[in-house]
Amino acid sequence: LDPRQDLVASVGLYGPTAAGANMTHDASIRLSTVYACVYKIASTIATLGLNLYQSNGRQRNVVQVHPAVEVCTFRPNAYETPFYFWESIIANAVLKGVGYAIIRRGAGGVPIGLQCVDTDLVERRIVNDSIVFRLADVQQEDMLEICNLHCKSPIQLHRENLGLAQAAQDYGAQYFGNGGQMTGVLSSDQPLKSEQMQMLQKSWNGSMTTAGTKLLPFGFKYNRIAIAPEEAQFIETRKFQAEEICRIFSVPPALVQLESQTTYNNVEQQNLMFARHTVLPWAKRIEQ
Repeated sequence: LDPRQDLVASVGLYGPTAAGANMTHDASIRLSTVYACVYKIASTIATLGLNLYQSNGRQRNVVQVHPAVEVCTFRPNAYETPFYFWESIIANAVLKGVGYAIIRRGAGGVPIGLQCVDTDLVERRIVNDSIVFRLADVQQEDMLEICNLHCKSPIQLHRENLGLAQAAQDYGAQYFGNGGQMTGVLSSDQPLKSEQMQMLQKSWNGSMTTAGTKLLPFGFKYNRIAIAPEEAQFIETRKFQAEEICRIFSVPPALVQLESQTTYNNVEQQNLMFARHTVLPWAKRIEQ
């Protein structure tokens, strides 16, 4: 990336994409496919069992009583269930590239709680070969960090792809918001007075809010200047961009209700692919 773009990104500012959409994390989650992919990964991982094991040679035994088991499996903090905690931190990691939680410790360094914090509030630096975290200008000695590939936000890495999806969604909203009427210009070969132009403009703008036949006086002709949805391949574009988003998050399309022609066999295969190639890597990140 351009160093200037990195500087702008470091303060949370991003310009519009080539498609004209200003793509941020908050804007991206409003795209249904992005929300569905993040929800599918985070909620699936939150449902998995989480156990602590003690190794004894080749044998591993489940540890039932331990402070880490208490905070990770039963009570991460006073106001969150374990499911909600893991769903939140994984959603941050999937959407923003990294998820953080403060590890609260009691006497003797025993973990007594995990508090998920917004990724945008955490500053991460490497100082003297050690990772230093700062939250609201306060240095945090102990934090749980779950990262994706290189701790990079997929939203910013693929903002042009997502920007095109947002632009297609905005185009559809604008088209249907205008009652399906395309943008165009009115032209006439006849000379008109200023009063006639104002009257026509007021009449035409008022009629645009209702459907029906429009009357064009004074020899005016309507010339369309916008592309119709079928000519812009609107449906195909939205479908392709949805598949692109699934590719970014490594979620099979059928799991976010994208494919209409599905069978039991191919959905079963996609479930296996999701478990092996999406859920398992995230589970390994948490485990390690």
